[in-house]
Amino acid sequence: MLPPGQQVSAAALRHELTHYGRRDIWYKWLVVLAAALHWFNPLVHWMGRRIALDCELACDEAVLAALPPEERVKYGELLLALAARHRLPPGVTATTLCEEKRQLKARLQGILGYRKPSRRTLLLSLALGMALVCCACGVLDLTGEAASPSPSSTREPETAVSDPYAALLSRYEEALTLRQPESYPDLPAALTNPYWAWTDTDSLLDRTGYARTDLDGDGSEELLLGWVGNEFWNLDEGYVFAIYTLADGQPVLAAEGWERSLYVLGTDGSLCHCGSSGADRTAWHKYRFDSAAEGYLETVEQVSVPENGQEAIEIGEGWMVSGTALPYIPFASFEVRDVPLDSTGSPYRAEGTQVPVSKSISGVPAPAAVE
Repeated sequence: MLPPGQQVSAAALRHELTHYGRRDIWYKWLVVLAAALHWFNPLVHWMGRRIALDCELACDEAVLAALPPEERVKYGELLLALAARHRLPPGVTATTLCEEKRQLKARLQGILGYRKPSRRTLLLSLALGMALVCCACGVLDLTGEAASPSPSSTREPETAVSDPYAALLSRYEEALTLRQPESYPDLPAALTNPYWAWTDTDSLLDRTGYARTDLDGDGSEELLLGWVGNEFWNLDEGYVFAIYTLADGQPVLAAEGWERSLYVLGTDGSLCHCGSSGADRTAWHKYRFDSAAEGYLETVEQVSVPENGQEAIEIGEGWMVSGTALPYIPFASFEVRDVPLDSTGSPYRAEGTQVPVSKSISGVPAPAAVE
Protein backbone atom coordinates (compact mmCIF):
# COMPACT_ATOMS: atom_id res chain seq x y z
CA MET A 1 0.00 0.00 0.00
CA LEU A 2 1.20 3.52 -0.87
CA PRO A 3 0.60 6.68 1.23
CA PRO A 4 -2.58 8.70 0.35
CA GLY A 5 -1.97 11.05 -2.52
CA GLN A 6 1.17 9.18 -3.61
CA GLN A 7 1.01 8.10 -7.24
CA VAL A 8 2.00 4.58 -8.09
CA SER A 9 5.32 5.04 -9.81
CA ALA A 10 6.91 2.69 -12.27
CA ALA A 11 9.93 2.49 -9.94
CA ALA A 12 7.82 1.11 -7.06
CA LEU A 13 6.20 -1.47 -9.31
CA ARG A 14 9.56 -2.44 -10.76
CA HIS A 15 10.90 -2.92 -7.21
CA GLU A 16 8.08 -5.28 -6.24
CA LEU A 17 8.14 -7.15 -9.52
CA THR A 18 11.85 -7.70 -9.01
CA HIS A 19 11.10 -9.30 -5.64
CA TYR A 20 8.52 -11.50 -7.35
CA GLY A 21 10.80 -12.47 -10.20
CA ARG A 22 13.63 -13.39 -7.84
CA ARG A 23 11.29 -15.32 -5.50
CA ASP A 24 12.50 -13.37 -2.45
CA ILE A 25 9.41 -14.46 -0.51
CA TRP A 26 10.74 -18.03 -0.50
CA TYR A 27 14.08 -16.91 0.87
CA LYS A 28 12.23 -15.17 3.69
CA TRP A 29 10.32 -18.34 4.49
CA LEU A 30 13.61 -20.25 4.68
CA VAL A 31 15.00 -17.62 7.06
CA VAL A 32 11.91 -17.92 9.29
CA LEU A 33 12.29 -21.72 9.34
CA ALA A 34 15.99 -21.48 10.23
CA ALA A 35 15.27 -18.96 12.98
CA ALA A 36 12.54 -21.22 14.40
CA LEU A 37 14.91 -24.18 14.57
CA HIS A 38 17.80 -22.12 15.93
CA TRP A 39 15.91 -19.57 17.99
CA PHE A 40 18.66 -19.60 20.62
CA ASN A 41 21.40 -18.63 18.15
CA PRO A 42 21.79 -14.85 17.70
CA LEU A 43 23.85 -15.40 14.55
CA VAL A 44 20.84 -16.89 12.80
CA HIS A 45 18.72 -13.84 13.59
CA TRP A 46 21.51 -11.55 12.40
CA MET A 47 21.74 -13.61 9.22
CA GLY A 48 18.01 -13.14 8.66
CA ARG A 49 18.32 -9.35 8.92
CA ARG A 50 21.29 -9.33 6.53
CA ILE A 51 19.40 -11.42 3.97
CA ALA A 52 16.40 -9.08 4.14
CA LEU A 53 18.63 -6.03 3.63
CA ASP A 54 20.52 -7.65 0.76
CA CYS A 55 17.25 -8.49 -0.96
CA GLU A 56 16.14 -4.86 -0.74
CA LEU A 57 19.48 -3.47 -1.89
CA ALA A 58 19.53 -5.85 -4.85
CA CYS A 59 16.05 -4.77 -5.92
CA ASP A 60 16.94 -1.09 -5.44
CA GLU A 61 19.97 -1.55 -7.68
CA ALA A 62 17.82 -3.17 -10.36
CA VAL A 63 15.40 -0.22 -10.22
CA LEU A 64 18.10 2.48 -10.17
CA ALA A 65 19.83 0.99 -13.19
CA ALA A 66 16.77 1.91 -15.31
CA LEU A 67 16.13 5.38 -13.80
CA PRO A 68 17.61 8.70 -14.87
CA PRO A 69 19.44 10.63 -12.09
CA GLU A 70 16.51 13.00 -11.36
CA GLU A 71 14.09 10.09 -10.86
CA ARG A 72 16.39 8.43 -8.35
CA VAL A 73 15.79 11.27 -5.88
CA LYS A 74 12.00 10.80 -6.18
CA TYR A 75 12.50 7.08 -5.53
CA GLY A 76 14.32 7.94 -2.31
CA GLU A 77 11.54 10.33 -1.28
CA LEU A 78 9.04 7.49 -1.76
CA LEU A 79 11.01 5.35 0.67
CA LEU A 80 11.00 8.17 3.25
CA ALA A 81 7.26 8.63 2.87
CA LEU A 82 6.68 4.92 3.47
CA ALA A 83 8.93 4.95 6.52
CA ALA A 84 6.81 7.71 8.09
CA ARG A 85 3.71 5.47 8.06
CA HIS A 86 2.84 2.41 10.11
CA ARG A 87 4.97 -0.61 9.15
CA LEU A 88 4.20 -4.29 9.14
CA PRO A 89 5.39 -6.16 12.23
CA PRO A 90 9.02 -7.37 12.02
CA GLY A 91 9.48 -10.88 10.70
CA VAL A 92 6.32 -10.91 8.56
CA THR A 93 6.93 -13.19 5.61
CA ALA A 94 6.30 -10.60 2.95
CA THR A 95 8.41 -8.29 0.87
CA THR A 96 7.97 -4.61 1.62
CA LEU A 97 9.22 -1.54 -0.08
CA CYS A 98 10.70 -0.23 3.19
CA GLU A 99 11.46 -1.76 6.59
CA GLU A 100 13.74 -0.79 9.53
CA LYS A 101 15.44 2.59 9.99
CA ARG A 102 18.89 1.09 9.62
CA GLN A 103 17.86 -0.63 6.44
CA LEU A 104 16.32 2.62 5.20
CA LYS A 105 19.56 4.47 5.90
CA ALA A 106 21.59 1.86 4.05
CA ARG A 107 19.23 1.93 1.09
CA LEU A 108 19.19 5.75 0.88
CA GLN A 109 22.99 5.81 0.99
CA GLY A 110 23.01 3.27 -1.81
CA ILE A 111 20.62 5.43 -3.86
CA LEU A 112 22.64 8.62 -3.38
CA GLY A 113 25.93 6.92 -4.09
CA TYR A 114 24.72 4.73 -6.93
CA ARG A 115 26.91 4.59 -10.01
CA LYS A 116 26.24 2.46 -12.98
CA PRO A 117 28.98 -0.17 -13.19
CA SER A 118 31.42 0.66 -15.96
CA ARG A 119 32.48 -1.82 -18.59
CA ARG A 120 35.87 -2.03 -16.94
CA THR A 121 34.28 -2.91 -13.60
CA LEU A 122 32.14 -5.60 -15.21
CA LEU A 123 35.16 -7.14 -16.93
CA LEU A 124 37.15 -7.09 -13.70
CA SER A 125 34.28 -8.75 -11.83
CA LEU A 126 34.03 -11.40 -14.53
CA ALA A 127 37.76 -12.07 -14.36
CA LEU A 128 37.69 -12.40 -10.57
CA GLY A 129 34.73 -14.75 -10.79
CA MET A 130 36.52 -16.96 -13.31
CA ALA A 131 39.63 -16.99 -11.12
CA LEU A 132 37.58 -18.15 -8.13
CA VAL A 133 36.00 -20.91 -10.22
CA CYS A 134 39.44 -22.07 -11.40
CA CYS A 135 40.76 -22.09 -7.82
CA ALA A 136 37.76 -24.11 -6.67
CA CYS A 137 38.31 -26.63 -9.48
CA GLY A 138 41.96 -26.88 -8.52
CA VAL A 139 41.08 -27.61 -4.88
CA LEU A 140 38.62 -30.30 -5.98
CA ASP A 141 41.30 -31.76 -8.23
CA LEU A 142 43.80 -31.95 -5.37
CA THR A 143 41.17 -33.45 -3.09
CA GLY A 144 40.44 -36.10 -5.69
CA GLU A 145 44.10 -36.99 -5.96
CA ALA A 146 44.40 -37.28 -2.19
CA ALA A 147 41.37 -39.56 -2.06
CA SER A 148 42.72 -41.81 -4.80
CA PRO A 149 46.46 -42.18 -4.24
CA SER A 150 48.58 -43.52 -7.04
CA PRO A 151 49.53 -47.19 -6.93
CA SER A 152 53.16 -46.33 -6.18
CA SER A 153 52.21 -44.69 -2.87
CA THR A 154 50.31 -47.77 -1.67
CA ARG A 155 53.20 -50.16 -2.02
CA GLU A 156 54.81 -51.77 0.99
CA PRO A 157 57.29 -49.41 2.73
CA GLU A 158 60.28 -51.65 2.11
CA THR A 159 59.75 -51.76 -1.65
CA ALA A 160 58.66 -48.16 -2.20
CA VAL A 161 62.26 -46.91 -2.31
CA SER A 162 64.87 -48.64 -4.45
CA ASP A 163 67.96 -49.59 -2.43
CA PRO A 164 71.01 -50.42 -4.58
CA TYR A 165 72.47 -52.50 -1.72
CA ALA A 166 69.26 -54.45 -1.00
CA ALA A 167 70.16 -57.53 -3.06
CA LEU A 168 73.67 -57.66 -1.59
CA LEU A 169 72.38 -57.34 1.96
CA SER A 170 69.83 -60.09 1.29
CA ARG A 171 72.63 -62.34 0.09
CA TYR A 172 74.67 -61.64 3.24
CA GLU A 173 71.61 -62.29 5.39
CA GLU A 174 71.22 -65.67 3.72
CA ALA A 175 74.91 -66.58 4.04
CA LEU A 176 75.08 -65.60 7.72
CA THR A 177 72.01 -67.70 8.43
CA LEU A 178 73.04 -70.86 6.55
CA ARG A 179 76.72 -70.84 7.64
CA GLN A 180 77.89 -72.46 4.38
CA PRO A 181 80.74 -70.15 3.29
CA GLU A 182 81.75 -72.41 0.40
CA SER A 183 78.41 -71.57 -1.25
CA TYR A 184 79.23 -67.86 -1.16
CA PRO A 185 82.78 -67.49 -2.55
CA ASP A 186 82.07 -63.89 -3.60
CA LEU A 187 81.55 -62.79 0.02
CA PRO A 188 84.55 -62.19 2.33
CA ALA A 189 85.23 -65.26 4.51
CA ALA A 190 86.02 -63.00 7.49
CA LEU A 191 82.30 -62.23 7.57
CA THR A 192 80.69 -65.51 6.47
CA ASN A 193 83.17 -67.77 8.33
CA PRO A 194 85.08 -65.79 11.00
CA TYR A 195 87.71 -67.68 12.97
CA TRP A 196 86.00 -67.08 16.32
CA ALA A 197 82.88 -68.92 15.09
CA TRP A 198 84.62 -72.06 13.81
CA THR A 199 83.62 -73.96 16.95
CA ASP A 200 79.87 -73.34 16.60
CA THR A 201 77.22 -73.51 13.92
CA ASP A 202 74.97 -70.76 15.26
CA SER A 203 73.65 -68.03 13.04
CA LEU A 204 75.93 -65.02 12.62
CA LEU A 205 73.07 -62.57 12.16
CA ASP A 206 73.41 -61.03 15.61
CA ARG A 207 77.24 -61.00 15.44
CA THR A 208 77.59 -59.19 12.11
CA GLY A 209 76.37 -55.76 11.12
CA TYR A 210 76.51 -53.11 8.45
CA ALA A 211 76.67 -49.32 8.26
CA ARG A 212 76.21 -46.76 5.50
CA THR A 213 78.34 -43.66 5.12
CA ASP A 214 79.62 -41.44 2.34
CA LEU A 215 83.39 -41.98 2.56
CA ASP A 216 84.45 -39.65 -0.25
CA GLY A 217 81.73 -36.99 -0.11
CA ASP A 218 80.37 -37.68 -3.60
CA GLY A 219 76.78 -37.87 -2.38
CA SER A 220 76.61 -41.66 -2.70
CA GLU A 221 76.80 -43.86 0.37
CA GLU A 222 79.26 -46.71 0.77
CA LEU A 223 78.29 -49.91 2.55
CA LEU A 224 80.61 -51.06 5.36
CA LEU A 225 80.34 -54.48 7.01
CA GLY A 226 82.01 -55.84 10.13
CA TRP A 227 81.70 -57.72 13.40
CA VAL A 228 79.60 -56.72 16.39
CA GLY A 229 79.61 -57.96 19.97
CA ASN A 230 83.18 -59.29 19.96
CA GLU A 231 86.03 -58.31 22.26
CA PHE A 232 88.00 -56.63 19.47
CA TRP A 233 87.93 -55.51 15.83
CA ASN A 234 84.29 -54.41 16.07
CA LEU A 235 82.27 -51.83 14.22
CA ASP A 236 82.06 -50.06 17.58
CA GLU A 237 85.80 -49.39 17.16
CA GLY A 238 85.57 -48.55 13.45
CA TYR A 239 86.89 -51.90 12.11
CA VAL A 240 85.39 -53.06 8.80
CA PHE A 241 85.97 -56.24 6.78
CA ALA A 242 84.21 -55.23 3.57
CA ILE A 243 83.59 -51.90 1.85
CA TYR A 244 81.24 -51.65 -1.10
CA THR A 245 80.74 -48.66 -3.35
CA LEU A 246 78.47 -48.08 -6.34
CA ALA A 247 79.55 -48.36 -9.98
CA ASP A 248 76.83 -47.64 -12.53
CA GLY A 249 74.31 -47.92 -9.69
CA GLN A 250 75.46 -51.40 -8.66
CA PRO A 251 77.51 -52.46 -5.59
CA VAL A 252 81.19 -53.24 -6.14
CA LEU A 253 83.58 -54.67 -3.53
CA ALA A 254 86.14 -51.88 -3.08
CA ALA A 255 88.13 -53.20 -0.11
CA GLU A 256 88.22 -56.51 1.73
CA GLY A 257 89.83 -57.29 5.05
CA TRP A 258 90.53 -60.35 7.15
CA GLU A 259 92.22 -61.16 10.43
CA ARG A 260 95.71 -60.19 9.27
CA SER A 261 94.63 -57.44 6.89
CA LEU A 262 92.57 -55.02 8.94
CA TYR A 263 90.81 -51.81 7.95
CA VAL A 264 89.62 -49.19 10.42
CA LEU A 265 87.76 -45.94 9.69
CA GLY A 266 89.57 -43.11 11.46
CA THR A 267 87.98 -40.13 13.14
CA ASP A 268 89.52 -37.87 10.50
CA GLY A 269 87.70 -39.75 7.70
CA SER A 270 90.79 -41.63 6.56
CA LEU A 271 90.86 -45.40 6.11
CA CYS A 272 93.75 -47.00 8.00
CA HIS A 273 95.08 -50.45 7.16
CA CYS A 274 97.36 -52.91 8.91
CA GLY A 275 98.67 -55.88 6.91
CA SER A 276 101.03 -58.50 8.28
CA SER A 277 102.68 -61.56 6.76
CA GLY A 278 104.36 -62.56 10.00
CA ALA A 279 105.89 -61.28 13.20
CA ASP A 280 108.83 -59.79 11.33
CA ARG A 281 106.97 -57.83 8.69
CA THR A 282 103.99 -55.48 9.09
CA ALA A 283 102.91 -52.48 7.06
CA TRP A 284 100.50 -49.70 7.95
CA HIS A 285 98.79 -47.46 5.41
CA LYS A 286 96.60 -44.42 5.74
CA TYR A 287 94.31 -44.16 2.72
CA ARG A 288 91.86 -41.68 1.32
CA PHE A 289 88.83 -43.44 -0.15
CA ASP A 290 87.94 -42.31 -3.68
CA SER A 291 85.24 -44.20 -5.57
CA ALA A 292 86.44 -42.67 -8.84
CA ALA A 293 90.10 -43.70 -8.42
CA GLU A 294 91.57 -46.95 -9.67
CA GLY A 295 91.60 -49.40 -6.79
CA TYR A 296 89.44 -46.96 -4.78
CA LEU A 297 92.22 -46.26 -2.24
CA GLU A 298 94.77 -43.46 -2.51
CA THR A 299 97.78 -43.69 -0.17
CA VAL A 300 98.19 -40.66 2.07
CA GLU A 301 100.92 -42.03 4.36
CA GLN A 302 102.59 -45.35 5.10
CA VAL A 303 105.10 -46.91 7.51
CA SER A 304 106.39 -50.45 7.90
CA VAL A 305 108.55 -52.78 9.93
CA PRO A 306 111.45 -53.41 9.63
CA GLU A 307 111.99 -50.48 7.22
CA ASN A 308 110.95 -47.75 9.65
CA GLY A 309 111.90 -49.54 12.86
CA GLN A 310 110.16 -49.25 16.21
CA GLU A 311 108.78 -45.83 15.30
CA ALA A 312 106.60 -47.44 12.62
CA ILE A 313 104.90 -49.60 15.24
CA GLU A 314 104.02 -46.59 17.37
CA ILE A 315 102.71 -44.63 14.38
CA GLY A 316 100.82 -47.55 12.86
CA GLU A 317 99.23 -48.70 16.08
CA GLY A 318 98.22 -45.10 16.75
CA TRP A 319 96.36 -45.10 13.45
CA MET A 320 94.58 -48.38 14.21
CA VAL A 321 93.31 -47.27 17.62
CA SER A 322 91.95 -44.00 16.22
CA GLY A 323 88.86 -45.68 14.79
CA THR A 324 85.46 -44.05 15.06
CA ALA A 325 82.38 -45.96 16.18
CA LEU A 326 80.01 -46.65 13.29
CA PRO A 327 76.22 -46.51 13.72
CA TYR A 328 75.63 -50.05 12.51
CA ILE A 329 72.58 -52.27 12.11
CA PRO A 330 72.92 -55.95 13.12
CA PHE A 331 71.78 -58.38 10.45
CA ALA A 332 69.42 -59.81 13.06
CA SER A 333 67.42 -56.58 12.57
CA PHE A 334 67.73 -56.59 8.78
CA GLU A 335 64.44 -56.50 6.87
CA VAL A 336 64.66 -58.33 3.56
CA ARG A 337 63.42 -56.13 0.76
CA ASP A 338 61.71 -57.42 -2.33
CA VAL A 339 64.52 -56.43 -4.71
CA PRO A 340 65.58 -59.11 -7.23
CA LEU A 341 69.18 -60.22 -7.57
CA ASP A 342 70.92 -60.15 -10.91
CA SER A 343 70.89 -63.12 -13.26
CA THR A 344 73.67 -64.89 -11.32
CA GLY A 345 72.20 -64.24 -7.90
CA SER A 346 75.27 -62.20 -6.95
CA PRO A 347 76.01 -58.50 -6.59
CA TYR A 348 77.41 -56.70 -9.60
CA ARG A 349 81.18 -56.48 -10.05
CA ALA A 350 82.98 -54.18 -12.44
CA GLU A 351 84.23 -55.77 -15.63
CA GLY A 352 87.61 -57.43 -15.07
CA THR A 353 87.23 -57.55 -11.28
CA GLN A 354 88.28 -60.93 -9.88
CA VAL A 355 85.89 -62.77 -7.60
CA PRO A 356 87.66 -63.11 -4.23
CA VAL A 357 88.18 -66.60 -2.90
CA SER A 358 87.48 -67.48 0.74
CA LYS A 359 90.60 -67.04 2.77
CA SER A 360 91.72 -68.46 6.09
CA ILE A 361 94.64 -67.20 8.16
CA SER A 362 97.01 -69.72 6.63
CA GLY A 363 96.09 -68.63 3.12
CA VAL A 364 96.70 -64.90 3.51
CA PRO A 365 99.36 -63.82 0.99
CA ALA A 366 102.22 -61.63 2.10
CA PRO A 367 101.68 -57.95 1.37
CA ALA A 368 103.73 -56.31 -1.35
CA ALA A 369 107.08 -54.92 -0.32
CA VAL A 370 106.93 -51.36 0.94
CA GLU A 371 109.28 -48.95 -0.73
